[in-house]
Amino acid sequence: MIASAFLYKFGFLTLEFEEILIVIGTVLFVFSIASGLIK
Repeated sequence: MIASAFLYKFGFLTLEFEEILIVIGTVLFVFSIASGLIK
């Protein structure tokens, strides 16, 4: 029971981490395009 709960929480954290990485990558991509357009 405790192990499964730990694995579930760990999986949730890794999923959150991946989503955060995707968001950061998207923001950097858009920012680079915007700075390129401004120049």
